[in-house]
Amino acid sequence: MFRINDFRFNPPSAAAQSAGGKPCSSENPMRVRHFGLLLLLAPIALIWACAEDPTSPRQTGPAVAFAIVSGDGQTGTVGEDLPQPIRVLATDANNQPVPNVVVNFVTTGGGGSVFAGSALTDAAGIAAEVWTLGTVAGSPQTLEVRAVDAAGVKHVYGLFTATAIAGAPTAIVPVAGDGQTADAGTAVAVPPSVKLTDQFGNLVPNQVVTFAVSSGGGNVTGGSATTNAQGIATVGSWVLGPLAGANTLTATAAALPSNPVSFSATATTPVVPLLGLATAPSATAQSGSALATQPVLQLQDAQSNPINQAGVPITVSLNGGGATLGGTTTVSTDANGRAVFTDLVITGTVGSYSLSFSSAGLATIASGAISLTPGAPTALVLSAGDGQSAVAGTAVPIAPAVLVVDQSGNTVAGVSVTFTVNLGGGSVTGATVVSGSNGIATVGSWILGSTPGTNILVASSAATPTSSVTFTATGTAPPGNFWTGGLASMKTPRRYTSYGVINGILYVSGGRSATGVAYQLEAYNPVTNLWTTKTTPATRRNGAAFGVINGLLYVVGGTDVNSVKLATMDAYNPVTNSWAVKAPLPEVKDFAASAVVNGILYVAGGGGAGNGVSNTVYAYDPGTNTWTQKASLPAPRGDLVGATLGGLFYAVGGSITSGPDGAMQAYDPATDSWSTRAPVPAQRYHLNVAVNNGKLYAVGGFLPGGTTSNRLDSYDPATNTWTQGANMLTARVGMAMDFINGVLYASGGYTAGTAASTTGVTEKYTP
Repeated sequence: MFRINDFRFNPPSAAAQSAGGKPCSSENPMRVRHFGLLLLLAPIALIWACAEDPTSPRQTGPAVAFAIVSGDGQTGTVGEDLPQPIRVLATDANNQPVPNVVVNFVTTGGGGSVFAGSALTDAAGIAAEVWTLGTVAGSPQTLEVRAVDAAGVKHVYGLFTATAIAGAPTAIVPVAGDGQTADAGTAVAVPPSVKLTDQFGNLVPNQVVTFAVSSGGGNVTGGSATTNAQGIATVGSWVLGPLAGANTLTATAAALPSNPVSFSATATTPVVPLLGLATAPSATAQSGSALATQPVLQLQDAQSNPINQAGVPITVSLNGGGATLGGTTTVSTDANGRAVFTDLVITGTVGSYSLSFSSAGLATIASGAISLTPGAPTALVLSAGDGQSAVAGTAVPIAPAVLVVDQSGNTVAGVSVTFTVNLGGGSVTGATVVSGSNGIATVGSWILGSTPGTNILVASSAATPTSSVTFTATGTAPPGNFWTGGLASMKTPRRYTSYGVINGILYVSGGRSATGVAYQLEAYNPVTNLWTTKTTPATRRNGAAFGVINGLLYVVGGTDVNSVKLATMDAYNPVTNSWAVKAPLPEVKDFAASAVVNGILYVAGGGGAGNGVSNTVYAYDPGTNTWTQKASLPAPRGDLVGATLGGLFYAVGGSITSGPDGAMQAYDPATDSWSTRAPVPAQRYHLNVAVNNGKLYAVGGFLPGGTTSNRLDSYDPATNTWTQGANMLTARVGMAMDFINGVLYASGGYTAGTAASTTGVTEKYTP
């Protein structure tokens, strides 16, 4: 602390007053006072200067007090300058700073020194000095502010104090624990310790020292220690290695990494190690895959205490036939006496196995049972169903199947396998199936293509990308009931056309193409398999009714390019390749049923005026070019089709206001009445019908929900029953379809849900 001495002053003499003017102080003794942080050190003179004029600037008088500005009570490193200079302030009786005052600084305890020893106060009245501490940590460090007055009297104005701490460590020396002897594998009696000092021999606390075994294979606890107040760091314990002989321990200070201290010890009576399983291998393993839990071996004594001996090789082997052990099978122990296996793999036949661990001179130990399961699938193998034959369009008798196996031939369950038709145009049910517990995956069924010939089915799996199985089957020609593809396509793909057969030629008019309502008239000759373009009709129509009477193709109603429903009718003469206008329908209609019975064209139902559907029926007589209304359908119906069978007009399929229902009614012109017949299987609308050999054939169309169908069914009026036939090769709606010489030709139509799905494909069906 800065200490203060008290002084009294005598008033100035008369001579001084006469020489200097009026006195400025009373005759009472004056005591130097302490103001706030200013500490009074000592009075050093009288105040003589007094202003003769109250208005003149006040002059600075002699210094009468000193106060500490900074630097007292610091802490610093021995032998080094304090972090801050020490500073004092000289002030006069009016507390004004006094410049040019000589101040002396003298070290009085701790052996330190100052840089100059004395200093003049500056313009702010402050004098500063640099204080270098002594070299003994913890010793009292003091410095006095001194002066000698004119009379030769010595004055001590105050005392600065500081605390000296040790410097950075420059030396590390052993304290205890060197040269001991203990049984191998046990701790020495005295834990080794070291002491750190600085350049002046002061003890250095709070320094990190690391103790590490450098030879002998032992180990330590508390290997990282910190020096205490006496500069000493002590390891927790030092356990010698398991073999008799020399052991060494190194102590390294973090601040002195290049100057370690070494301790030696001698191990006696070596411990004979045993093998122990620190970590047992997995109880279940997958063939060909690394064990999920790899074994870890530990050298230990008879009491199962670990022995820290490095470099002991341990070898693992497989017990049980039918499999092999892969990976690194020999591993040496580390400094902790542990052998860690990392990549052991058992590959082979599923079953129970175990591992044995051995080392020269040590007893062999074994693991518990390891159940080996199938590995990852690597291949598909033919199981059943190859090389069969069946009637084209029917399912093969044995559903194809594959066996999923791993690299060792074990069957693998739970693998997804997909069966895909590769050739022949057939289809499958249950195309994607998961292998069962026996590893077998079987397709639901394989239906061969409707064209006789070779069919190919391929089984594949994402789990075995390089392995697949190919099945081959032969589709034989049935006595009938098959489709043939590959015929010439329409020049302009269309749907919802008007069509008819005249002299063995199929004429197709209008409809809707991918870009809008079409106007082309094209003719297909099945003998030459060629399409030719004919005269374009005057009116573009989509969804019109139609029929052939006396060699003319009549087209009536439908919608035009602006989606306006029509009532007009035109007739095409293939002999003259020309069109003629005929009497219009009494009302507009589109997508109505139509057929010719005894030379009369009947048109029933369909879309009427506005957005509704109609049940009205009209008959057209080409002889009089007139229309007559007939008995209405039992209910309004749209998107239906018509055919003539046994002198009756059949209205087939379509939709009522609540949706498709597959209904079929027959109209008898003789009685002008309707009767209900067996409905079309699989309710459909926009389907196509044609008649051959006393049976009505219904093909394609939209199923409920808008899915296109490739189904073919034939209707026998004698039994009022339907029979399903071979599926059409291409699922479609709104085709041009009719029989020519006992063969059904289907061309064009609509395959999916966009305009681009309009097709011109042509296929034929042999009943």
